[in-house]
Amino acid sequence: MGILSSPDLKLDLTELLPPKWGAIELWKNYAENIELCNKIIHRPTAEVLIYTAIDDPANASLEALALMFSVFFVSTVVLDPSTIQKITGEDKVTALHRYKTGLEQAFAKADFLEHPSVRLLEALSIYLAALRIHNPGRGLWTLNGLAIRAAQSIGLHRDGTRLGLSVFECEIRRRLWWHLVARDGRASEDYGIQNPTCFNLSIGVNYPSNLDDNDLYPEMKELPPPRPGWTPITLALINIQISRAWHRLAAIASEWKEKPVPESVRTQIVDELRDYAEGFLRHCNPVIPHQRQCLLVARFIIRKVDLVTRQQWLNLEHPEARESFATEENLLQALGILEDGMSLASDELLRPYRWSMRAYPQYHMILYVLWHLCVKPEGPNVERAWKALEYSMDHVRNVGTGSGPAAKMTVLEALREKALAIRQGIASGGEKEKEKEAYPTPGATDERSEVEGAEGVLDGMNGVDGMDWNTVMQDFPDWSTLMTEFQMDGLAFPNFLD
Repeated sequence: MGILSSPDLKLDLTELLPPKWGAIELWKNYAENIELCNKIIHRPTAEVLIYTAIDDPANASLEALALMFSVFFVSTVVLDPSTIQKITGEDKVTALHRYKTGLEQAFAKADFLEHPSVRLLEALSIYLAALRIHNPGRGLWTLNGLAIRAAQSIGLHRDGTRLGLSVFECEIRRRLWWHLVARDGRASEDYGIQNPTCFNLSIGVNYPSNLDDNDLYPEMKELPPPRPGWTPITLALINIQISRAWHRLAAIASEWKEKPVPESVRTQIVDELRDYAEGFLRHCNPVIPHQRQCLLVARFIIRKVDLVTRQQWLNLEHPEARESFATEENLLQALGILEDGMSLASDELLRPYRWSMRAYPQYHMILYVLWHLCVKPEGPNVERAWKALEYSMDHVRNVGTGSGPAAKMTVLEALREKALAIRQGIASGGEKEKEKEAYPTPGATDERSEVEGAEGVLDGMNGVDGMDWNTVMQDFPDWSTLMTEFQMDGLAFPNFLD
């Protein structure tokens, strides 16, 4: 990452900018199709800064250049190669390299690590959003941690009212801080890492208000009342509360052995989250694309949180009943989420926002459905499951490179091959002998190798008459073990699938 390296004193950053017309088109794409899904900047003030820098880049500040390069980078990531060629005059790969270099050198020349600012943090946040699509992995979470430390160093973890800042500055800082906190809260889902620090640091920092950007201006003396309906920050506010609910549930789960909490508490937390979101969503008009996107995405994520945490609670309450996860109810709910994701990805009204689906592949749901098909390959919803899987896996196969999604996709592909082999064995007959050969029954005194979280074979998986599923699946991980290992990027995934 160039912000950690020395500046190139011979490099003129303005030489890395696209033609002015191309710069305007990249900015428009960001403002209309990206910012609404990833609310970071205050558009009226940022727009003046961006257009001023485009018009006279030689006199633009390093902050303005950093913001420009981050906007150009994420727009280039999102747009297709032919569009980039048309508006910039160069191929997409070259353009990405150019804007990445410009951004990194703008940070280096501004000495970001020693002198961070709100504007530089906005630029970094936009860049991190682009990396979720372009090159995600553990490094992304690490860089978000860097952004949070930089934010702390300028006091973003304290409400601006305590620092004597203007009403406008206070609100802009709240938006940025809570964006960083909500992004960091995804670490538990992305990498299996529980990280309560940011939420603990945020005590005393007010949440942003549900206001349109035009409601905010530097000279304002007080905030107007929050709007009841949709604004460009509504989805961001819901995401903050989703991350907060996830954090609360993770904290409860981590203390389960000392202080068990009933399912009713989990349900109450999720219901409170849903009620909060619906307070905004009921005012959204589903025929207006950006409001439709907010409505569908928010409900989609909350359904996912509900299912994942319910599975977790079931495991905590009944750790000995591993087979309870492979139920038709769980499968149907997971399929419902996958199919909703398919609908979002194919909705023509939401075409400008499809990039956001690429940024958040449904790894967890795909993993669960594949696991279910391995341990329970027959049932009334098997064909529906395979159809949803093929579409969903095609959608995420080419997402990113490196240690994150590439490693996860390797695990998913191996699990898919295992599920297919079991399915084909059933279809061709003679599956019992084949599986016994592949998974020899251990002696009465044998012990299977232990993996943290695994507690013996799966019982009650008699999906095919006459097939001893306890024998067939003896070396196959239970859901808890599989999920734990998978969350760690698949980098040390056990050889369950060999």
